[in-house]
Amino acid sequence: MSNIVIVDGNNLVYASNCAMRLHTSDDFPTQAIKGFFNSLRSYAKKFQPDKIFVVWDGGKSKARMELCPDYKANRDVEKTPQDQMVYEEFLMQIPLIKKAILDLGIYSCSGTGVEGDDLAGMLARMAEKLGKKAIICSSDKDFFQLVNDAISVYNIINRGKKERLTTLENMEELHGLPPEQWLEFKAMLGDKSDNILGINGIGEVTGINIMKRFGSIDGLALDQASETPTKIGKREQRLLENANRELVERNIKMMDLHNPTGNFSTVKVVCQEPNFPSLREFFKEYELKSFYLEFNSWVSDFNSIRTVET
Repeated sequence: MSNIVIVDGNNLVYASNCAMRLHTSDDFPTQAIKGFFNSLRSYAKKFQPDKIFVVWDGGKSKARMELCPDYKANRDVEKTPQDQMVYEEFLMQIPLIKKAILDLGIYSCSGTGVEGDDLAGMLARMAEKLGKKAIICSSDKDFFQLVNDAISVYNIINRGKKERLTTLENMEELHGLPPEQWLEFKAMLGDKSDNILGINGIGEVTGINIMKRFGSIDGLALDQASETPTKIGKREQRLLENANRELVERNIKMMDLHNPTGNFSTVKVVCQEPNFPSLREFFKEYELKSFYLEFNSWVSDFNSIRTVET
């Protein structure tokens, strides 16, 4: 079975930008560029994919904003001077990376009002239907809900000795729950990075324990309505309150990548024949010496990729 790799573009660029500080002789930031292409090369070597797709955020989902008007509002707050500099450098490097991946023969995907995680999920399920295996490269744990025989998730952040590739076989061992329970578990916790409120007092340990003991919130409710209910604490009891159950149902709708939101008619998938001379010149211009001085060796790690198919 052939592989495709799906890279969460904004996620990888941001992580790369925060990992180090690097710049050209005239002080243009290049840490995200270097980190992104180092990572991309490692994915090509490790997974030997037929194709690599990089998905990009095209703005907030209208449907999620309707469910939660404060969705991602925390990202619009005033930043410290240091954080503002990091954010501006992140934005400066994205257009350059987008151009360079096309010169490498990589697919670039985005759509107005379509978020990157929705695009990644859609592509992974499409690949599965075509009989391919998909590896999603991201640090976003929401993708664990998609894990199955054909879809796995590779953490872009090195956590030391912990396995970075989550598969159907190792997910429960690595993360405590099987994929089919992950969405409801995440909906209980909410997501601080996206400003999605969770249930007060329910953290990862409590949430996993509830799912393991009762299977779901409905399972907990059935147990408590039985003649011999299991003894539970105050935090578990909060899950049975109507307001909190409604909050979880809302969060499930917001986090469900099996049924992603967005106007997918706006999505464009762009690819071109590789332009290696242009790519090498790009690496030289931005003073990424290890890339352009050993360019032939560098680019040979992408030999498994079959480029430009309609």
